[in-house]
Amino acid sequence: MSQVRSIAASLSPNVRQDIGVQVLSRSQPISHIAATHQVSRKFVYQQGDKAQQALDESFAPSQSDDDVLFHLPVTKNWLY
Repeated sequence: MSQVRSIAASLSPNVRQDIGVQVLSRSQPISHIAATHQVSRKFVYQQGDKAQQALDESFAPSQSDDDVLFHLPVTKNWLY
């Protein structure tokens, strides 16, 4: 039995990004975007969620220089 990849699984990252942008722009109904790319509405919503998350992260306040980035444990052996 051969495994057949779904259309959604075979989409390139650029197409997935385009779907996400279309969802965020609200220029077309979700069902139309799904039909155009021959994928499920669930998949289209998932790409929209990923695009929204990326957008949120890009506009999130950045850390200041005074914020602690990590803690470094220092032992006596490391000092010697």
